Amino acid sequence: MSRFNNHHHSHQHSPGRQPGYSGAHAGNKDVPPHCQGKLRSLVTNQTYPALCYDVRITGMQVCTPYVPQQGERIELTVYPPDIGGRPSEPFTTEVEAVCCLEVQQGQLYQLTVNIVTSSVRRR
Repeated sequence: MSRFNNHHHSHQHSPGRQPGYSGAHAGNKDVPPHCQGKLRSLVTNQTYPALCYDVRITGMQVCTPYVPQQGERIELTVYPPDIGGRPSEPFTTEVEAVCCLEVQQGQLYQLTVNIVTSSVRRR
């Protein structure tokens, strides 16, 4: 069980979210593919792999083995796919965990995070 899952049975929709648009249905051709990412706990400083999808200006969904505390601040680096053969710049943002659902028991969790700050990290 996740450390917090207050919204386990209720799906809350963020303002501005497109109706019928959910990263949870990865097989749906209308949903864009995920981006690779890396999550770093600002509490323990440990890093974890992450898959980021349903990316919006206000936040995103993240699948990761890490279970944060509710409201915990996390550093998230997202590696967008290359566009037209040109590499895209990764961006790093600080996010706040607002929801956590268990996807695979004890192994994988789906986090809903809100973006707090963002910056482009140059190579």
